[in-house]
Amino acid sequence: MPAWLEITALQDVEASDCAIIYAMEPLLGAAIAWITLGERWGPAGWVGAFLIVVSTLSVQLSGDG
Repeated sequence: MPAWLEITALQDVEASDCAIIYAMEPLLGAAIAWITLGERWGPAGWVGAFLIVVSTLSVQLSGDG
């Protein structure tokens, strides 16, 4: 059900925005775990989150993606 809902919602979104949303999915999952379950990130989690955000934004802003 959640995958169907996500696909339906993303039909009205531009491809570049959709790519950013899908690339940020691990970060959104971690944020939801932090809010609902009190999960905490270690140093590796912060480095990984930084790399995801920077790489996603750099590809989308440079126009190569």
